[in-house]
Amino acid sequence: MGGHYHLIMAIKNDQGIVLRTYSFGEADKVVVLISATNGKLRCVAKGIRKTKSRFGGRLEPFVYVDLVLYEGRNLGTITQAEVIDAHPKLRTNLEAVGAAVTMAEVVDLVVQEGEPSVGMFLLLQRGLASLENGGDIPSMLTHFMLRTAGVIGFSPALDTCASCGSVDITRFSFAAGGSVCDNCAPASSIRLSDGVLEHLLQVANREDLTAPALAADAQGVARKFLEFHLERPIKSWRFYMHDLDLSGVETDAVPNHIGLIMDGNGRWANARGLERTAGHAVGEAALFDAIDGAIALGVKWLTAYTFSTENWSRDEEEVAFLMFFNEDILTRRRNDLNAKNVRMHFAGDMDDPRIPDRNHVHMAEAVELTKDNDGLQLVFAFNYGGRTEIAHAARRLAEKVAAGVLVPAEVTEESLSQHLYVDGMPDVDLVIRSSGEQRTSNFMLWEAAYAEYVFSNILWPDFTAQALVDSVVEFQSRSRRFGKA
Repeated sequence: MGGHYHLIMAIKNDQGIVLRTYSFGEADKVVVLISATNGKLRCVAKGIRKTKSRFGGRLEPFVYVDLVLYEGRNLGTITQAEVIDAHPKLRTNLEAVGAAVTMAEVVDLVVQEGEPSVGMFLLLQRGLASLENGGDIPSMLTHFMLRTAGVIGFSPALDTCASCGSVDITRFSFAAGGSVCDNCAPASSIRLSDGVLEHLLQVANREDLTAPALAADAQGVARKFLEFHLERPIKSWRFYMHDLDLSGVETDAVPNHIGLIMDGNGRWANARGLERTAGHAVGEAALFDAIDGAIALGVKWLTAYTFSTENWSRDEEEVAFLMFFNEDILTRRRNDLNAKNVRMHFAGDMDDPRIPDRNHVHMAEAVELTKDNDGLQLVFAFNYGGRTEIAHAARRLAEKVAAGVLVPAEVTEESLSQHLYVDGMPDVDLVIRSSGEQRTSNFMLWEAAYAEYVFSNILWPDFTAQALVDSVVEFQSRSRRFGKA
């Protein structure tokens, strides 16, 4: 095609709600929004003209705007934005902001770019308006998640069995589609606390709540049901640390150091017909929920068993995924952890040539970034094995004896402890293992010599900050005698 040609870009007028923004180059910003007629859009906010609105053309999450934009092949360009509603009251309420963040994330997960979704647009618009007007925020968010499940075709059965229609319902199944009777209940179904199903039905129908205390349990069921059908976690839900029940915790007896054996990712995925790697991906949200729980409790040290020396024997594809996944977590999450005053450490055989160079680079960057933080000390046990750690420490001591730096009599428990992977790390007080398995799996063999163990039946992707709190309450109910009578 010779000569000159012109690329004609369509001009559109639309209304939209901003879901999120992110940087684009040095000066520009990409705005992700859901529009009334064009579904999800990604646009560069560039050269926006000021308008008569006292909010100007400010494009922030939850802002409802009237737009003029040019449609591009990959990114549109917003040239004018008139704010219709910035939801100012919502922004003064921390709980409401958290709910709004979750609503926006859910819409972002559900709606595809360029595919109209009037239902989700209206649902978000009404949800933000409800938060702006005030009221029972947990119930608003639960209602939003139940309605979203309906929009995507998975409205949960709450008053009859999802399989046979019986009203004699006793359990709840994410896979079967909601409440189920004993005869239809699959092995993966769960028995809910008394009143939770009734509470969910009341929220769905916007009826008066007879048991407001069940709000947190009901919200958890609605969230997990939606996550199951989205096949991915709703990460911002972890904003709700105020929902933690700390009433049973003795604040002056919180364990100084907690170890986590994060087991059950594969079984969680298999139960849903997914690849094992899907369980690892969802398990990330559980880990960071547990981290937030540890911070809320005032725990000083938390060690997470992220990859063992034995894990190299797994399927090559799964190992490759875990290497990439551990690297990806560091690059995506380190700034958040740094903002929470968390200091990161790594315990494991870092001389192993099988560890990709890029993992070493990102681990070093995370350590450097957080080295001055004095909050939670977070240890990633990566390529870790308890026996290997002890052998590593003994070898270092033997080298010092051979060099004449130490004499054999100076090889003691204290000197060996000083040569473990993380210098200055205290002994583990509590080890929590998820999924119901009851073994140590070569985890912290030296440091956990006098630790208490709590074996939770929860599969790791379903583990929560509250599960961590409950394990601490169990820990505090025990008497630690350290060999004494």
